[in-house]
Amino acid sequence: MATRRFFPHLRTLITTRSITYMPRPGDGTPRPVTLIPGDGIGPLVTNAVEQVMEAMHAPVYFEKYEVHGDMKRVPQQVLDSIRKNKVCLKGGLKTPVGGGVNSLNVQLRKELDLYASLVNCFNLPGLPTRHENVDIVVVRENTEGEYSGLEHEVVPGVVESLKVITKFCSERIAKYAFEYAYLNNRKKVTAVHKANIMKLADGLFLESCREVATKYPSIKYNEIIVDNCCMQLVSKPEQFDVMVTPNLYGNLVANTAAGIAGGTGVMPGGNVGAEHAVFEQGASAGNVGKEKITEQKKANPVALLLSSAMMLRHLQFPSFADRLESAVKRVISEGKYRTKDLGGDSTTQEVVDAAEYGSKLLRLQSYKLQNLYQFSDFPWPSSVTEDFPTKHQVFDYIQSYAQHFDLLKHIRFNTKVVGIEYDQGLSDEEVRSWSSWNGNGQPFRDYQRKWKVYRVDFVIFCVGRFSDVTNIPEFPPKKGPEAFHGKVIHSMDYVAMDYESAANFVKGKLVTVVGLQKSALDIAMECTAANNGMFMLNY
Repeated sequence: MATRRFFPHLRTLITTRSITYMPRPGDGTPRPVTLIPGDGIGPLVTNAVEQVMEAMHAPVYFEKYEVHGDMKRVPQQVLDSIRKNKVCLKGGLKTPVGGGVNSLNVQLRKELDLYASLVNCFNLPGLPTRHENVDIVVVRENTEGEYSGLEHEVVPGVVESLKVITKFCSERIAKYAFEYAYLNNRKKVTAVHKANIMKLADGLFLESCREVATKYPSIKYNEIIVDNCCMQLVSKPEQFDVMVTPNLYGNLVANTAAGIAGGTGVMPGGNVGAEHAVFEQGASAGNVGKEKITEQKKANPVALLLSSAMMLRHLQFPSFADRLESAVKRVISEGKYRTKDLGGDSTTQEVVDAAEYGSKLLRLQSYKLQNLYQFSDFPWPSSVTEDFPTKHQVFDYIQSYAQHFDLLKHIRFNTKVVGIEYDQGLSDEEVRSWSSWNGNGQPFRDYQRKWKVYRVDFVIFCVGRFSDVTNIPEFPPKKGPEAFHGKVIHSMDYVAMDYESAANFVKGKLVTVVGLQKSALDIAMECTAANNGMFMLNY
C-alpha cells in the first residue's frame, strides 16, 4: 500500500515516526509465542526474557512447554503450538554425544522446514575485543548436508555418513542470503565452500549461488574455501559482510565469528522458514552452559535478549525491538553489570534488572514532549530547555507555529468537542451519556459551559493514546463513528489511504479535524490543500 507525505513544513523529525507508519487498528493485538526453556541455562535466560518483555509491556505472551534434549522426539503438542503461533523462542537443548539419540534441534528444523539459520556477529560498544568493525551475518543452510542423519555401518568398524546437497535447497538459501543483503543494505555476499575437494556436492552449492548472484547486480559476490575462511576470520574479520554456507560449515563459521566479536553469550540468531521462525542464542557453542553457572545463576542472558529483539521485529513490533536492543546495549556499554564470560561477576538477575531499567528509561525518553510536538522547520524557543515542557509551553509553541504559517484562522484553540450530531440530531441528555470520546475512558465534563455549533461535512477524529500499540477509544454500542453513516472516521483509517485517495475523499467537503497532537495538524494541512484552504481544527 502506498504511503503519503505530509506538507514539507509539517514534516516531523527523523527521530519521530510519521503517523503514516502507525499500524492499522488491531495490528497491535498481543501475539502468542511458543516458549521452550530447554536445558542447562535455558530456563534462566528464557525467564530473563519473560521479565523484560513484561516490564516493557511488549505485545506478546508465551505458551510454555517443557522439552529436554534427552527426549526421543519433540512432543507433538509443541510442534502444533509452533505451527499455530508461527513463532517460537527457545533456550538450548542438550544433544547427547553418541548413543543414537537424534538432536531435537535438528528435528525442529526439519519438521518445520526452518531452512535458514541467521546469526549476526557484531561488536558491542563498550565490550573490548581483539578486532573492531566486525559486523558479520552468517546465513546457513539448515536442513541437509552433513546434518541429513544418513549414517550406517557398512561392516563392523566401517561407518558411512552421507552428505546430501540438493539444487533446490542450495538455491533457496542463496536467495535468502541475497534477499537479506538487499533488504538490509548490505554490500557483499560471500559463499563458503570446499568445492576443491567435494567437487560435486559443494560444486552444486556454488553453482546455485552463482546463478542467484546474477539477479542481484548491486551486491558484490565472492567465494572462499572454508579452511581459508577460518584463517581470514581470525585475522581480518572486518572484510566479511553476509556469508552464505552449507550446513556444517555454517555452524563452524558462526561460532568462530561469534568468538571474535565478543563471545557466544552475546550473539543473537534465529531459524526461519516460509511459515515459521524459531529464535534462540545465535551460536550453538555454550548455549546449554556449564552446571556451575546454572547453580550460581550467572548465565549471560544477552544473546537471548537480542534474539528476542529480532523476534519482535519479525512480529512487526519494531519500536519495542529497538527499545529492547538499545537497553541491552546500554547495559553492556556502561559495564557495571556483566556476567563472568564478559569479564564481570554479575548474576543473570542483575543484568535483567539493569536491562529493565534501561528499557523504562528509553520509554520515558521517547515520550519527551519536545520530540513529540516539534516540527522540523519550527524549533522550540531557546527559553524552553526542559525535556518535558508544561502544557502551557506546549500550547504556546503550537499557537506560535499556527501564527507563523497563517493557520490561526482555521484553528479553534482552547475548545473541547463535547458532542457530534448527525443531521437528524440527538438530545442533549443522550450526548452527555456518551463516554470515551476524549480517549481516556472518562465522559465529557463541563456541560454547563456555553456551546457553539458548527455545521461541517466531515469529521476526522484524532484521539486515543498512541505508542507502538494504538488505543482506539471504545464507544457505547451504536454510538461510535458508525452512528454518523460514514461522516466520521478515525485518523488511523484516514492515514491508511494513499495521498490521491485521501485527497479525493475530502475534496469539496468542509472538514473538521478533532485532536490534540501534531498528527491533527498534519492531517488538517492535507485537508486544506485538497479544499483550497477550507478546514477547521478543534485544538
